[in-house]
Amino acid sequence: MARSAASSRCTILCGVEVIAVSDVTRCVIGDGINFITATLEFDTGAVGVMITN
Repeated sequence: MARSAASSRCTILCGVEVIAVSDVTRCVIGDGINFITATLEFDTGAVGVMITN
């Protein structure tokens, strides 16, 4: 499977292996979990942040 240019850039900037993940989930105005965040630490020392709802 071919990688996209954006995927290749992410690999170069972030690294190849995720070595740690920290997450937070919350219920915001409603029932059930509807707010999720995560930080990902890569083998290069780079840190990525994911935020979704």
